[in-house]
Amino acid sequence: MENIDQNRKDLAGKQPTNNDVIKRILDKRALLEVKFNQVNAKLDKLKADTDKLLHPQNPGKRA
Repeated sequence: MENIDQNRKDLAGKQPTNNDVIKRILDKRALLEVKFNQVNAKLDKLKADTDKLLHPQNPGKRA
């Protein structure tokens, strides 16, 4: 049994260094920031479309 546990440790490879962990965190943060900006752009567009529907430019043509 002890031999199997030792083999698993060897197969796992080396533990990631702090620099690797930090780099992955920064990469994920950058990806989240890009997605956040995309969502905000879509939200702004939806708000503009909603404003056009609720407050038309020609108030004389209301139904």
